[in-house]
Amino acid sequence: MKKVVIILAGVLLCQSAFGQFIIFPEQDIYVEKENGLSVYKWTDSNEKVSEEIQLSCMYDWDGLVLSNCEGGGSLVDGLMHGKWELEQCNSMGVKQEINYNRGLITGSYKVFVSDFGSSDTTMLYKTDFVNGTGIWKNFHGFLNDFSIRETGFYKDGKKSGEWCYYTAEGDLSCREYYDEGVLIKREDFEMPEDYEPYLNEDNK
Repeated sequence: MKKVVIILAGVLLCQSAFGQFIIFPEQDIYVEKENGLSVYKWTDSNEKVSEEIQLSCMYDWDGLVLSNCEGGGSLVDGLMHGKWELEQCNSMGVKQEINYNRGLITGSYKVFVSDFGSSDTTMLYKTDFVNGTGIWKNFHGFLNDFSIRETGFYKDGKKSGEWCYYTAEGDLSCREYYDEGVLIKREDFEMPEDYEPYLNEDNK
């Protein structure tokens, strides 16, 4: 299986009939939402990718995070499959281990941090998903005492109900409401002047 490494300086955001997708021009790959799932395709043929890929942290020219994780895993017919290992950019060691079955999180989902100077890990969150259904949580890094970053519920691989996003200081920054993966309402809360936002990776 060939490994594809996605590293680029700029990202082109577009809109299709299926929803927002991201194009990686230097690697000839784009990610498109189909039925609520992220599907990776080759730009020259629109065929679905079946390769092992590695993601890299990506920023726009103003330093805003466009993709807030690095790591990777395998794709089968364009869908995430098997174990994916990711580490958040600027998170100082917060890692995720996610098991997929053709695009759906299935089985163990772990968020943990590697203890400095040893091979030990500290588990921040562990749960089991069943066919894309389960409670999702993610965390900020150790400089912020591993405070909660985001939490919400996936049903059949699609965001459902209330999703909450928090600053590193623990303040609620945004609340979103979903119906079968479709955003139906969003509430933003006033942030401190020195708050630096990031763009959530929305392909889980």
